Amino acid sequence: MNLLNEFRSMLFLDTSQNMLNIINQKISDSNALNASTVLYCILNFNGHLLIVDFNKNEEVVSDMFHIGFDQGQLKEIKILDIRDFRDINLYLKRNF
Repeated sequence: MNLLNEFRSMLFLDTSQNMLNIINQKISDSNALNASTVLYCILNFNGHLLIVDFNKNEEVVSDMFHIGFDQGQLKEIKILDIRDFRDINLYLKRNF
């Protein structure tokens, strides 16, 4: 939600209705008028796709969440026609 002021509008997409419910609650709590959610969507031709999620972790077992994304596999999805792919790890936690 901290990024909402940086963009004219923000669209949150997810395949999980439960996750969209959580995002909708956060949008409501922050009184954001420039944010919305969609379960399924087609992006604009020159749009930006921001995926904020965990790195792929095979050790995660949950009926509510998936195991994250493999950035290398995302780069290979040709249907996305990705012209400028950037992956950034905002937070890394290592167990020692």
